[in-house]
Amino acid sequence: MRVASVMALLWTALGAADYMLTRLRVSAYLSYFDADQVALFTRTPAFIDIAWGVSIWAGLLGAMLWVLDKQAAVIWLALSMLGYFIMSIYFMISKSTELMAVAGVGGFVFVGALLIVSFGIYVVAREAKKAGYLS
Repeated sequence: MRVASVMALLWTALGAADYMLTRLRVSAYLSYFDADQVALFTRTPAFIDIAWGVSIWAGLLGAMLWVLDKQAAVIWLALSMLGYFIMSIYFMISKSTELMAVAGVGGFVFVGALLIVSFGIYVVAREAKKAGYLS
């Protein structure tokens, strides 16, 4: 379980870096994307920005707690998964045409893969709690 918790921490730290670089509009980072892609993920409604923030920061906190073998990790990781689920549904349903135009099928696959990873992290942490690895 230690390997899984450390991997979750690294994963969520990468997500936090992406979030901060995007939200702060760091031009060196955003230069890796074309203008349409940047517009897609920077011009979102407030509730999506909130869902993304909740997903990132709850996930990072949950992963830290998991590394420390704390049961509260599961709650935070569930909250993170919920935030990412809301964001994924928004992009895959309400922004599906724009997502397809900007990122193609790969965009859908990427959003779906991130959702699966988020769910997987939660499930493994929940199983760790059930197995008594978390105090």
